[in-house]
Amino acid sequence: MGSAKSSCKQHLRTKRHARALDQRRTANDEQEELANKLAEFQTEFEAKHGASAQGTETVDPETQLFRAEALETMLKAGLSAATVDNLRGWLETLRGIRLTTSGHLMALYLTPLVEKELDKLKAELKDEEIGVYFDGTTFKGEAFCICVRWVCRDTLDVRVSCIAIGLLRG
Repeated sequence: MGSAKSSCKQHLRTKRHARALDQRRTANDEQEELANKLAEFQTEFEAKHGASAQGTETVDPETQLFRAEALETMLKAGLSAATVDNLRGWLETLRGIRLTTSGHLMALYLTPLVEKELDKLKAELKDEEIGVYFDGTTFKGEAFCICVRWVCRDTLDVRVSCIAIGLLRG
């Protein structure tokens, strides 16, 4: 059995270690991007309304980032924002950071999250040829969506993304 030093050196040369470092860098970049979007949103809100968004002036940036990440995670998992209300106690105990109601989360953090996703989509589609189309349905009202479709050059996968959706009453 080798020494701990040689085991560490061996591990540092593995592909697994390199992948873990890449994942950590990506996660840190995404957190930084989200923090920047939150700051932009707050600056624009203050310029437009002459005051900070309700509840943000006394909340530290780390807490705001956690709240935005919690909402983003729920939405990416396909869960409603109201799920945060059900998991609130557990999440607060787990992280030691206070959350707020789902309605307040949506009011404060949805706009920066949408902007972040649109920026990500724009960067991904920058040099791609895309098709833009729209569709609607009349089941219990009208849902109108605008989608883009493109072929990923690396994998030749056909990808579709909804970039806007509107709902009208029937």
